[in-house]
Amino acid sequence: MESVLKKRTTLVKQADRFGTQFPVRLLGESLSFLGTGELVGSQSVCSGWKLSPSLLNRAWERLYAQNWEARSGERKEIAVDGVATPWLQRYKRRKQTEDNWRYGLFRRVRTRYTGHTRCTTRVGENLLAIGAAVEGTITLLDVHTNSVVKAVDSAIAPFSLAHHDNLLLSGVGHGEIKSWLLPDLIFQRDYQGLNNPVTLLATNGKLLVGGDHINLIIWAAATGESHSVLSLQGRPTGLDVDWTTGTAYVCLVLGNNEKIIQAISLGTGHVLRQVSIDQYGAGYRSVLFRPDHGDLLIASNYVGGLIRQVSIPELRLQEYKVDKWHWSTLEVRSSAARAAHVGWHAGQKQITLQSPKTLLDIGSWALPKRPRQLAATVTKLFLFEVPSGLTVLDFSPCF
Repeated sequence: MESVLKKRTTLVKQADRFGTQFPVRLLGESLSFLGTGELVGSQSVCSGWKLSPSLLNRAWERLYAQNWEARSGERKEIAVDGVATPWLQRYKRRKQTEDNWRYGLFRRVRTRYTGHTRCTTRVGENLLAIGAAVEGTITLLDVHTNSVVKAVDSAIAPFSLAHHDNLLLSGVGHGEIKSWLLPDLIFQRDYQGLNNPVTLLATNGKLLVGGDHINLIIWAAATGESHSVLSLQGRPTGLDVDWTTGTAYVCLVLGNNEKIIQAISLGTGHVLRQVSIDQYGAGYRSVLFRPDHGDLLIASNYVGGLIRQVSIPELRLQEYKVDKWHWSTLEVRSSAARAAHVGWHAGQKQITLQSPKTLLDIGSWALPKRPRQLAATVTKLFLFEVPSGLTVLDFSPCF
């Protein structure tokens, strides 16, 4: 019996020879490129593959950056023990946050903000800019503390907001666009040329693209000098810009009620190409360019749906999807591979979540109230109430 056990032990050692001889640092580097299941399994199938705590922590840190947002791992709701928090624990808490989004599990927080919100835009990872319709103010809200950090009177209520680095832009009802220096909201200059409510607005800090229902104008952000003016063929309902190629994508409703998307060169102001999307519904909004996916996502105002166009810049329609919960707004919480997009229709309570990769529904639930506007971050959903006020839904795990 003793000889049998000795022989079996020898065979196990021989079978595990590769695991014991594989350089531990190279092993750690290799395992960091696997999925979560493979990394967990590797620590139990082979005694020679067990990583030291420091190498295992490094592997989980890399896996976190692959699947989530690298900077979100530093947030206090994720890194509960600060820099000492193991990356495995941070990964679990980030994964639990995503599950909470999917199943509508949140903590409801009432804030002191009382404005009549018309438009919002995220300012980096820490702030949310809010334009108030009645008060005519622009407010910066800290998304971590849910508190107002700065507010200025913009004289005229903003219709639209856009942001890049330390520059915030606001478009108003009579066509004027103003620039503000962040974080103190110091007024910089006006941009002239439009005469109607500015509903289209985007910037990369060097160029500014703004439009009303008649014209689209491209300015130099630093000087306010207009580079080109384009007369729009129809009523615009959405805009996003590929700053790398210098192409603006505009969704238009023509006089015969046909809906199209145009690709416009920022350099020349010429229309490069266009595609009709009339057969896919009406009133398209939320034109979102996703460089990591090479597509545009367009949300319909009346009929739920998405058009996915993977052949940018050719504008070839790739996928169309109808959802039983129609929505007009599509919020991209982050660029992370596993962070679900949020679909919602103005004035409705239903929320749907879509997989960024497949665009399939992965969750649907009802809001506690019908908001006027909403904004989403990695861990929170901001509900701007009718007629005024703000409620925050926090999806991060409890401490």
